[in-house]
Amino acid sequence: MVLLYALATARPPGLGGGGGARGSAIFTHKQWRFCCCNSTLVLNGCKPTASFFLTARNSGRQGGGGGDGWVQKNDAVVRNVPLVLGSVSMLGILINRSVSGIALVADASSAQSRADVLVLALATTALLQGLVWKSIKPRAVISVQMEGVECFRIAASLPQAASQELQWVWEALSSTTRSQALVVVYGDACALQAGMAAESGDASGDAQTIDVHQLLNGSLCRQARETETQNYLANLALYPGRFELLFLPSNTQAVIIQPLGEDGVLIAASNTIRGYTSRDKAWIATIGEKLDTTLTDWALSSSSSSSNVIAANPLA
Repeated sequence: MVLLYALATARPPGLGGGGGARGSAIFTHKQWRFCCCNSTLVLNGCKPTASFFLTARNSGRQGGGGGDGWVQKNDAVVRNVPLVLGSVSMLGILINRSVSGIALVADASSAQSRADVLVLALATTALLQGLVWKSIKPRAVISVQMEGVECFRIAASLPQAASQELQWVWEALSSTTRSQALVVVYGDACALQAGMAAESGDASGDAQTIDVHQLLNGSLCRQARETETQNYLANLALYPGRFELLFLPSNTQAVIIQPLGEDGVLIAASNTIRGYTSRDKAWIATIGEKLDTTLTDWALSSSSSSSNVIAANPLA
């Protein structure tokens, strides 16, 4: 009866709360929030790197991902378990009533009849649960190969500490989420353009430069800045505003626009439709708060200069 109840209330395989890689997002998110208390991103005396997050991801898989992996490999067998167990239980009830000499008609005055009714209800629920599991299957996650060129551009006027922090943010996001491109615009300049980008129209083959003024005054970024709310475009192809993000590869699947206060935005792009989980979005929001604090001083110091020159990262 306990097994029948467990099957009757279980969730379909493949629709749980995420595997080891996503579970590690909680760990890294907590560590990042701890780092937010320090403007220099110091964690136990050293700056965390992408390898820090990869280690966390692997530990998460080893800690709790083994069972989920077995279920995924034996998905068809697991989905048939409630049907088989429910059918066997109902057959067992009929056989038990036949050989025990008790009338097949349920009698409320009999303890055996009351127990059979309870088991019959659980068996029926298990059968229905099995039918649900057979009819509902998780949608396969399809990732595309982004069309464009790789780049890593960072504002030459950024202080070294801010440059290191932006580089760390890109390494962390690209390692622990499905982010394939990252753009950070603050004030009147593009602080960072990393990952995949659309190719420029000239024959140089370089990444397309970003028109900061046009981007910030577009409907997508303007709405995010005015409401100070994250804007998640889970399927970018369905939004007319995608034409404001022409600097991203043409086959970008999903985009997160995170406001950095009232003066900037962080744009993360994925190669997968609905590629960001709720944990990813919460973590990116926390990163945005930290970057807003870091880039405020830089924006004030560079406001007197009209130069928006983007130079290759000296740390790469």
